[in-house]
Amino acid sequence: MRTSKPISTISYNTPEFLQGKIEYWKKIGLIEFGMWIQHEPDEDNKKVHFHVYLQPAKLIQTMDLENDSHELDPEHPDKPLKMIGFRISKESDWVLYGIHDKDYLSSKGLTRNKYYDLDDIKATDYDTLADIITQVRDGLKGRLETRIIDAISLGMSWTELVLSGLVPLRYLHSAKLMYETIVGVRND
Repeated sequence: MRTSKPISTISYNTPEFLQGKIEYWKKIGLIEFGMWIQHEPDEDNKKVHFHVYLQPAKLIQTMDLENDSHELDPEHPDKPLKMIGFRISKESDWVLYGIHDKDYLSSKGLTRNKYYDLDDIKATDYDTLADIITQVRDGLKGRLETRIIDAISLGMSWTELVLSGLVPLRYLHSAKLMYETIVGVRND
């Protein structure tokens, strides 16, 4: 596929090789930015692998990237470790799938056994990554606000809402403040 749009792929390369290759592609001006996250074996993939997101700096041919990602596998010299399955991707979708966000997976009809944290994501530029994560977190908070409003309209108490698992622990304080503010407004 020839594209200048952001792409994602799965890599079976070793961590050192993958990081070196992505940083090399940035250094030679092939990509502007790259991020990746390691996933342990799960129900749909039985091997350690990486989910990779790349923002091309120019029109690229994904087959060239795949060919350049070939790494010798000492255990299977006839089958190199490499990247596969390049697709056009949105950074927010990539991040949410990469960390296995439960709401995101549910919206796609998926489930996973393992979950990851935003801090598990590696990148070629951590300032850019921080900006992307801020945007994703803002989106997550927006979804949380919708969940709280829906729960209140169903008559759920704060305790019921927390016990339902709809409020991530990292947002507990701000969610409680929002809940109490909305309930207070409704009772006025």
